[in-house]
Amino acid sequence: MRIYIASADGAIVHYWAGKYEGLVGQCFSPPQFKPREWIPYFIDNGAYKYFAKNEAFNEAAFFDHIEKVKLGIKPPEFVVIPDSVGNHDKTLEMWNYFYPKVLKIKPNLKYAFVAQDGCTPSKVPKEADWIFVGGTDNFKKPALKLFANIFCDRIHVGRVNNLDFVFRCYEMGVTSIDGSGWFRSNHGKPIYMQLEKYFEYITNPKYQQLNLINI
Repeated sequence: MRIYIASADGAIVHYWAGKYEGLVGQCFSPPQFKPREWIPYFIDNGAYKYFAKNEAFNEAAFFDHIEKVKLGIKPPEFVVIPDSVGNHDKTLEMWNYFYPKVLKIKPNLKYAFVAQDGCTPSKVPKEADWIFVGGTDNFKKPALKLFANIFCDRIHVGRVNNLDFVFRCYEMGVTSIDGSGWFRSNHGKPIYMQLEKYFEYITNPKYQQLNLINI
């Protein structure tokens, strides 16, 4: 399971990308865009940022963001189509509006539909390449196992910012996750080094045998 680290581009991210090949990625929301050849990435739409600030979604910024993927630039693993936080019906409306437009502009990219509160696997558009499980915690955590079972090889989970949830996603067979909270301070101490426990557990059989982590 790959961990995409949002809002961080420090030396530790590149160190992890080299040491734990394939397990580390980056996430870029408008206007951030600085992909590297050695790190996988995906393009987010910035919807949660606008939601948190009680601002309207910036359609122009999203399309400008998509246009940055040009010939010669490593393509993203997927692009997250704009969504409405906590609202499946509105998210579906946005998918029906934005998906045809971006597909016409960038037909060779893969696109993710965000499962928000009220979504079920049967309500996911069949043309979606990836399923991004978002929504509130009250929706996401109970629904995650069902989505993971059905979309086992193309499911991504957003806002995973603690080690317990990282391992829960891993146990369920989730393909990838992201989080922007790892480099924030917790009582004056950064928490990003906790991710080493996950990376070591995945890559080091001896670490697994020690049973140091209760998952």
